[in-house]
Amino acid sequence: MEPRTVLPHPGARFALTGLLAAVLVPLQGQTVTNGSVTGPVGNSMVWALPGWTACSQPSNNSPDVLDMSFASWNGSTTVTPTASPDGGSWLGLANGVDPVEQECVSGAMTGLTVGSSYQLRFWGACFGSGPGSYANGSPVVLTLTIGTSQQEFIIPMAAGTWLPLAMCFTADATEMDFTMQTFSGGGYGSFDGFTVGPSNGNTDVLPDTVLCLGGTLLLDPGLANAAYIWQDGSTDGTFLVDAPGTYWVDITTACGTGRDTIEVTGVTPGQLDLGPDTTLCTGTTWTIAPGLPGAYEWQDHSTAHAYTVTTAGTYSVAIDGSCGLLRDTVEVSVAPPPAVDLGPDTLFCAGGVFLLDATLANASYHWHDGSTSAAFPATQAGLHWVAVTVDGCSARDSILLATEECGVLVDMPNIFSPNSDGHNDRFIPVTLRGVSTSALTIYNRWGQAVYETDDVRQGWDGRVAGTACAEGTYFWCIRYRSTLDVAATQSGHVLVVR
Repeated sequence: MEPRTVLPHPGARFALTGLLAAVLVPLQGQTVTNGSVTGPVGNSMVWALPGWTACSQPSNNSPDVLDMSFASWNGSTTVTPTASPDGGSWLGLANGVDPVEQECVSGAMTGLTVGSSYQLRFWGACFGSGPGSYANGSPVVLTLTIGTSQQEFIIPMAAGTWLPLAMCFTADATEMDFTMQTFSGGGYGSFDGFTVGPSNGNTDVLPDTVLCLGGTLLLDPGLANAAYIWQDGSTDGTFLVDAPGTYWVDITTACGTGRDTIEVTGVTPGQLDLGPDTTLCTGTTWTIAPGLPGAYEWQDHSTAHAYTVTTAGTYSVAIDGSCGLLRDTVEVSVAPPPAVDLGPDTLFCAGGVFLLDATLANASYHWHDGSTSAAFPATQAGLHWVAVTVDGCSARDSILLATEECGVLVDMPNIFSPNSDGHNDRFIPVTLRGVSTSALTIYNRWGQAVYETDDVRQGWDGRVAGTACAEGTYFWCIRYRSTLDVAATQSGHVLVVR
């Protein structure tokens, strides 16, 4: 048997509490087409409602669009209607001309997610009209069908009372119809304010909000037929907040139980703080999101509730909200990334050390092995990298190192001819391997130093004090330090010929 909901006559005591306040329930793109019923007011001869379709039923089927002029249609009204919660017209079904009358209408819902749970919420009332012979106080029985789910509501005749109604369902399509079929022996079923949103088991009913410091804020989930337990154990349908903080409420209905957590941020009236001036790294963005309700106007007159910064400049916002007009400004600068250069890929001697140096001012470092020094003494071949951060901006460089077997070898020629013919004009090493630093001194045959250099790779051009030396035999001495950091000396002689 389908679920049945018997709604109480006004004044009766019942356990299901809470009023439906659709405007307080954050919808997520789901809508009911023409949910706040608008269209030409009239009886069954006038039926023109976008999104609504009159069903074909075996007996009387004359759905109406009614408003407050309803009372004058038949010249008398047993139970007088009041304006609908939406303040306009509403659907009228089953006014009881026959002993038992049935009427049917279908509506449309859009924006659903297949497999998600939703709640169709609306207002319902039962009014009496026409001659007293059939306005006999009988209730309206509403059968609501959504997909394969069905629920029955018994709505008693009640003067001026609109009751919150709701049905839970699981979406099996992104667009779904719902069918309302009424039976009545005298009451006039009236319905309005159709909305669809997440079921009560959803945990996003109340949005995060702000509290104007020194004031109070009423948290009201506004869900139909719900039981509440707040974080302090209270069970009222609302909770009065007088301080910022984190609040939660467990909500139980036929759709299940879910907990919603609400962050309440305190705001001093007239004050807004976008935070300190900020530096962005080149290529990055910063989204300024105050997170406060109200009407926004940014420095470029845009009105979104968040602003994405991509360039340096001055950014400001004015927010006109419940805590008054709030304004603040923030300066944003843009910093380039640090210049990190470990040099070209390099070959070094096996067993030696190759020092990688990434030193920059005011920087922090993170090497491939997790070390954090400015320099890294590489002893192994492979890919080495470092990330360097300066003032919050980072850059990275890498180098590929390879090794070779290269013991110390200093091989110097024993003759050269500094005659400027482009061949063998300088006395330089034939081979120099495994040496990190070296110095060369040239001596004449009397042991006098005639030339010196702190880099043997520069060699000697055969001049002494800028003048070409005489031909003959000269002696050389090389003092070097190996790549293994061992100091040594090597010497020999060379013949100068022209």
